[in-house]
Amino acid sequence: MKKQSVAKLLCVAATGLSVLASHAQTNAWPSRPIRLIVAAPPGLPPDVLARGVAQQMEKQLGQPVAVENRPGASQIIGAQSCANAPADGHTFCVLLSDAVSLNPHLFNKLPYDPEKGFAPVAILGWPQSAIVVNSTTGLKSLNEVIAASKARPGSFNFASHGNGSLAHLYLEWIRSTSGWDVTHIPYNTSPLQAALGGQVQLTYLALGALKPHIDAGKLTAIAIADVKRSPLLPDVPTFTEAGLGTTYPRTWFGLFAPAGTPSATTEKLNKLAVSVVNDASFKTRVMEPMTIRPGHETIPEMIQLMRSDRELGLDLVKKAQVKLD
Repeated sequence: MKKQSVAKLLCVAATGLSVLASHAQTNAWPSRPIRLIVAAPPGLPPDVLARGVAQQMEKQLGQPVAVENRPGASQIIGAQSCANAPADGHTFCVLLSDAVSLNPHLFNKLPYDPEKGFAPVAILGWPQSAIVVNSTTGLKSLNEVIAASKARPGSFNFASHGNGSLAHLYLEWIRSTSGWDVTHIPYNTSPLQAALGGQVQLTYLALGALKPHIDAGKLTAIAIADVKRSPLLPDVPTFTEAGLGTTYPRTWFGLFAPAGTPSATTEKLNKLAVSVVNDASFKTRVMEPMTIRPGHETIPEMIQLMRSDRELGLDLVKKAQVKLD
């Protein structure tokens, strides 16, 4: 047999052994403890949700799941740690959708590729959020706020978590749509206290944080950023019902893996994660107190959503004319 033929046979055999080894590794997954990076501080909804899912992963997979908080820099720290990790099915991360839909347009250069740096796994949940106005204004609807802001220029301030936040981008998007006269005030911490104290008239936050103050009559919800009304505030219209259209990105909490993670692993974890967040007991204990609707999307549906959100994010950032670097 010619040396060239022998070399070809050895190459084919080596490839076959590699495939078998990879298959065996996937079948044995997980073979050691799992690392779950969360791009948010402890105690906030993404962290609480991630820890709840991690507990169920441990029970069903038979391996410890260590939650590692890596917050900061508009999720860049956590996203970079996840994207740079080995793609062996033992590192995952929980990111807000902003990391893949807004950051590509807010930053000229990112240390991770928001499109190619991750293997999407599952959408864990959709937090319901609302625009609220301080009740002392006497305003009850978005149209009333728009009209009042035009009648009294410079009288209305809108607080957000900072420049480039989704709240900030929504404010500018509404300005481009309605022409309202509202000034953006960025905060390094939660803007809730500023809205309650009257330092600002409007803000946009998760319903879980807003609901007690709405119930107490201190804040009035004027629009929900969701496809349907919240059962917690059934009288409050959605963005679409309030006249803001249907095409806008909404925040979701996503489970990701480093790009190149075996598809058999991500598909298995998709089914596991979706079953966990839709479990009746889990929804009652974890999801509902934070006003988060469980995700149910398949991996292809998640990929499609990421693409459309990235396009919508570009439109929002262009309207806001904001860059963070």
